[in-house]
Amino acid sequence: MRILIGSFLALAVLGFSACNKKPVQESPDVYEPSELALLMHAMEAENLRLRDSILAGSEELPFPKAFTHLTEAKPTQEGTINTDFHAHANAYKLAMERLEFGEGPITTRYNVGIQACVNCHNSFCNGPIPRIKKLFISE
Repeated sequence: MRILIGSFLALAVLGFSACNKKPVQESPDVYEPSELALLMHAMEAENLRLRDSILAGSEELPFPKAFTHLTEAKPTQEGTINTDFHAHANAYKLAMERLEFGEGPITTRYNVGIQACVNCHNSFCNGPIPRIKKLFISE
């Protein structure tokens, strides 16, 4: 009987001490965006600035040359930078050069650049498309 009571007490002490221990917290995975993701976030911010400038009546819209290096930035997933991506990046670059130096309504030229973003994301990563579409200017 003593052995049974002693065993019970030992189990109770172990059980209570286990409850009082704080669980080990694992460090959460911290998302670190790739170079390409960071560049695209900067592109979004710049396109928002361009949009606001156009809506305010500005015709001076210099295109940041850093965005011409899309194909050189390290992507989140290897293999993303392929011939299709190069074609989309060149279409965006051309659209933004036409925004800066082209002819025709500025809103149309701007929207062609935004459409280039949508077209690329239709081929690679559709997640940001709703955010990109908010950049369009109604004509």
